[in-house]
Amino acid sequence: MKQTCIICDGTKFKPHSDLLIQCQKCGLIRAKVIPSDKELAKLYQEEYFFGKEYFDYKADRLALEYNFKKRIKDLEPYLTKDTTLVEIGCAYGYFLNLIKEKVGKHTGYDLSVDGVNFGKKELRVNASNENFLTAKIKPGSVDVICMWDVVEHLSNPQAFIAKARHIMKPGGRIVLTTGDIAGIIPRLRGDKWRMVHPPTHLYYFTPDTLGQLLAREGFEVARVVHPTAWRNFGSVIKQIEYNQQAEKKSVGLIKVVDKAVEKTGLGKLNLPLNTFDIMEVTALTK
Repeated sequence: MKQTCIICDGTKFKPHSDLLIQCQKCGLIRAKVIPSDKELAKLYQEEYFFGKEYFDYKADRLALEYNFKKRIKDLEPYLTKDTTLVEIGCAYGYFLNLIKEKVGKHTGYDLSVDGVNFGKKELRVNASNENFLTAKIKPGSVDVICMWDVVEHLSNPQAFIAKARHIMKPGGRIVLTTGDIAGIIPRLRGDKWRMVHPPTHLYYFTPDTLGQLLAREGFEVARVVHPTAWRNFGSVIKQIEYNQQAEKKSVGLIKVVDKAVEKTGLGKLNLPLNTFDIMEVTALTK
């Protein structure tokens, strides 16, 4: 368990909810217990992408790619054939596959052995299971770093942001997506908010606390938005069923809905959704 706050080095925390605590100095919210890196590595293998966090990550590919294409469109003005891009948490390589022809060099890092193998063999992207924190990357050599729904999973986000700044060129940019615990839904739902599930989600940022962390390591926030995300309808229904089974709740009604969705083909639909509790933050090197 990390006792020191990753933003302000504070050592005093107060309960935020049954599952979370909050730094009394800067307001950062995090899980009560932070697993070791070895424990986390075990969590993010094949089962995570097929049954736990995602019902079927490959079935979600089209919806995920809708989201990535929107993000790439936002990045395109800053991409050239000389651009070096790094993705931290590349999973199965879907984002890298879409952007690889738009940059000069790309590299992705992820804990998932199955995910990296799929990305390398099926999508021909440059992906690695090497630890980003210890990877030998030349200082001042990277233009863009992306962390899509990753920062909340890390045992020490500060170390990753510091390494990102170290390897980034002057004028480089880092783009992150993560939950915004300051949103209306998180405040109403408390520990029942869908993003609250330690030990996979460990840190719960607001625009202010994420901005503080980025500033600590030499970044300046340039943009904060709450974008619409695409989801596969069938996967959403199956994930609800899985979650209710895990919580030992009745799944009778959701099973009926699931069968109807499969029978009608609605499960193949990819739908836009915005609950304004996911933020995308762009920061530039100071």
